[in-house]
Amino acid sequence: MTNQTILVNGKPFFGRVEEQKRFRDALSETINPPSGENLPYVFLVYGDGGIGKSTLSRRFCDIATEKHSLWCPIHTLWIDWEEARRRLPALQVGHDAIAPETVFDVIVHTAQTQHRGWQGYFTAYHETQQRRASAEHTAHQVLDSATERPELRELRSAGATALAKILRVGSSLAGLPIGNSGEQLAKAFLEAGIQIGAEAAVGLRQRLADLLRARMGADTYDLFVNPLEHLAHALADGLRRIAGRGALLVVLDTYEVVDAVDPWLRLVIRNSGPHVLWVLSGRNDLVNSRRYGDTYFKGYAEEWPRRLVPVNVTQLARDDVAAYFAATVPERPLDDAAVDAIRQTTRGIPLAIVLAAEMWQKGIALENIVGHSDKDTPAQQIVDQMTERYLLHAVTTADRYALYAIALARGDRAVLQGMLTPTDASGFNVNDELRRLERAYASVYAGEARLHDDPQAFFEAYLRQDAQLSDPSVQRLIERGVAVLEERLERIAADYDLIEERLTDDDYLTTTLALSDYLFWLDEERAWRWLIPRFVEALAYNDNLRRGLLTEAGRWRKRLSARGKRRLEALQTLTSLRDEAAATGLSELERLAERGYLAGDGEAERRAILRWQRGRLYYYQQRYSEAMTALDQAEQGLPAGGQVLRDHLAEAYEDLGGQLGWRRAAGRTVAQASPAAEDAYQKALRLGRVSSALYHALGAVQAKLKKYQQSLENFQKALEIDPENVYAWHGLGNVYADLRRYDEAIAAYRQALQLDPQFAAPWNGLGLVYTLQGELEQALQAWQKAVELAPTEGSCHASLASVLRRLGREEEARRAIETARPLMEHESEYSRACFAAICGDHEEALRLLQIALDQHQESRDWARLDPDFSSLHNDPRFWALVADREA
Repeated sequence: MTNQTILVNGKPFFGRVEEQKRFRDALSETINPPSGENLPYVFLVYGDGGIGKSTLSRRFCDIATEKHSLWCPIHTLWIDWEEARRRLPALQVGHDAIAPETVFDVIVHTAQTQHRGWQGYFTAYHETQQRRASAEHTAHQVLDSATERPELRELRSAGATALAKILRVGSSLAGLPIGNSGEQLAKAFLEAGIQIGAEAAVGLRQRLADLLRARMGADTYDLFVNPLEHLAHALADGLRRIAGRGALLVVLDTYEVVDAVDPWLRLVIRNSGPHVLWVLSGRNDLVNSRRYGDTYFKGYAEEWPRRLVPVNVTQLARDDVAAYFAATVPERPLDDAAVDAIRQTTRGIPLAIVLAAEMWQKGIALENIVGHSDKDTPAQQIVDQMTERYLLHAVTTADRYALYAIALARGDRAVLQGMLTPTDASGFNVNDELRRLERAYASVYAGEARLHDDPQAFFEAYLRQDAQLSDPSVQRLIERGVAVLEERLERIAADYDLIEERLTDDDYLTTTLALSDYLFWLDEERAWRWLIPRFVEALAYNDNLRRGLLTEAGRWRKRLSARGKRRLEALQTLTSLRDEAAATGLSELERLAERGYLAGDGEAERRAILRWQRGRLYYYQQRYSEAMTALDQAEQGLPAGGQVLRDHLAEAYEDLGGQLGWRRAAGRTVAQASPAAEDAYQKALRLGRVSSALYHALGAVQAKLKKYQQSLENFQKALEIDPENVYAWHGLGNVYADLRRYDEAIAAYRQALQLDPQFAAPWNGLGLVYTLQGELEQALQAWQKAVELAPTEGSCHASLASVLRRLGREEEARRAIETARPLMEHESEYSRACFAAICGDHEEALRLLQIALDQHQESRDWARLDPDFSSLHNDPRFWALVADREA
């Protein structure tokens, strides 16, 4: 081998001359960018498997290293996404389910790991994450406090991501097109679990935006709505600072693993500055725009006007093939005919060339290497065929199973040690064995205890065939791997007292997924009995694990029994309990629980998780009584010391209270006299769910139940937690008014208005109190303000008409009645009874009042006081209707 031979990863590198030249030129321009340049360089390296993309990218890194100096520092960051996916459960959730923030986090973590001095460059990124979490918390606090706005209460159960998506619709974010039509808004609401028409969706989104923007402030609101944009800019800033006045080379290898989030990574790339050179190496062509069904992919060429270098990695030329063989097997020179045969067989695909050269070095005859391939054979099939010949001709029986073990272990050195250690383990060292195998076989990567990516894919596919699945030697390898993983899980679990704690440990999660896959190699029933308990736990404690388990089972779909396929489909429905199909998956889990699938340590907790899920399903099905029963059953199985499932139950009870204790009518939510709602709220508090909104909701329901002292105490607790909760101040005023403590009622209403002058309800309360005090002019002013702020609320217009009539201003009262009449159609029966009394329709007033009182819309105490019914005071039927009686 001559001194001029280029080595990459210790192996000869030939060809790609033009690509190397273009990279050197780009690197020079990255170090010294033209004046005014703000874009980074981007190399898009793409091609089939085995074609040499990773090797070329490694060569680029070597060129950068050669050019590095103290006077011209060139930093390098290499991320292999396939390797990252093997380590991280968050990347094992399926291509389209990978979250952009996960990818950002991996970039930051890898940078800080590869270069210990880089931690300080990502301070802004970590601070942005913390501010984002705080913004999400603030947004939910704002919605929690909006208990008297029905449409906003519906949004409380939606996650931060869903809310932010709703708010983003109608805007444009850094070139990412986001539609603004009502249909798209309605779809975004539906994804959050809220069914709403297109026109109503536009209005609801605007009200949500106005509320959050007013309460959160512009900067915090923008961070909440556009968190990924802020994170992308913070990450780009860190990379730009690393590059400094020199250059930074960022290589993202096996990019196809994460290219679903490419639009977000482009924000990072575009803003990283002219001193950064990016190499995106993957199987997909990202250069040109194209349409995938209803989805439009915008290629880099469409938005990158300069500094973009597409590299379509093609097969090596005949001369490169000859040079590679001459460098690696000089003792067996090829004649021209042999070179032509090798070139045709391998199609110039580097991986196939490497495998062919290894076989040639071992003395394999040419005819056994070239076999039968023609020019029409697809490239990946060439690799497969070469690997098959590799197994047939270049591997001893012992080495064959060693390679199988490496493929099965997927880089887990301890598992590989367990698989390969002979019964008599004296003197065996897995690292020595890996180094021996690496010298013998190009497919082995000893440094990471695994095969290279393309051989790995083939070996796995090969081992999933019937002949290999039933091979006793393969079975023994997997059983040994299972034993290692089971022992590891026991060791990790011993460090945690609770299931919820161990499901936060990445090692535990990764091992759980690996063990699930191994068990499917061995026996489907055994695999399901292991997976189902883990899946149930994941429903409560780790959604990434839930999705990862489905991914592992899905890899075996073609080999599953008919029963197993139905089971997998059922479990896949449990993405959201709002989906009617989720009942299928939950019923399957309950059926399996009765067959003993949840048995063992933690069974009671797993059954509690299923009852919690059943309660939530009943909740979404509006079967509220059954939901309460299911949640009560779940509470009996709560683990001692556990918090997460406890929190889930508390949230479910609070949501249930919101449905049982509040009536939606005419755009408002009004508390109801519901003992069941009171019970649900109290259970939520008992389980530790403490918030100003919860105390307010409980206080409002208790006020309707005439539990005034308890109601006052809970409103006061709400205000201790959040003194600016305008709804609690308003509720406090209502209770004081019911108790005829009018001065305190007025003070509470005034405090609510001081906090939110645009809140109509306290003006309505002031109008009622002033009327009861005989202060009709002040009552008139209050109701005029209420009508101004809530022009579509018929009850406000009706109350205004009532006070105008009391003042003798009949013409104005008549106009107010006519304004109120069409608006009253959607009001509650109680409000319509008041309106009928104001209009002099006593029979209709009594009929509606009977319905309202039967439905506990208002208390009889208040009906006796309500000035709107003053025209009925001479009718004995009214007094009989509002007389005190047992509930």
